[in-house]
Amino acid sequence: MRKILLFMIFTIGFVGVYDTVLTLLLSDYIIEFEQNLICKKIMETGGIPLFVQVKAASTLFVVLFLFYLIKTKYKNIVMPIFVFQCLLFYHLSFSANQSDRVLENNGTLPMPIAIFVQYYGLDTGCLDAFMKERFSYE
Repeated sequence: MRKILLFMIFTIGFVGVYDTVLTLLLSDYIIEFEQNLICKKIMETGGIPLFVQVKAASTLFVVLFLFYLIKTKYKNIVMPIFVFQCLLFYHLSFSANQSDRVLENNGTLPMPIAIFVQYYGLDTGCLDAFMKERFSYE
């Protein structure tokens, strides 16, 4: 049971990171497409950098708190959070059709997953080229 809980917590953290990376990569368009009113307000107030800081801190806090909770009688709270994050991953990856208007897709993967994979260079090892192209980074 403990390994299953650890896997769930890992997945919760991964979806948080996935969401944050998509926010960065689609930063030119994210305020227009953001559906969470609190997140939209943070972005309008402090921009994408503030939003990413808040998101990273809250994801880290939740993951660490869940690690603590699995040692207590409240470990069952991990399951609903895991289910919620899985639904969020589905929403971000497969039901957010508006992203197809933002970037062209070759059709092999849903657009957000393709962007994430390309960013980390998992398909062609093109992380440096992608970073230079997207962020004028050298």
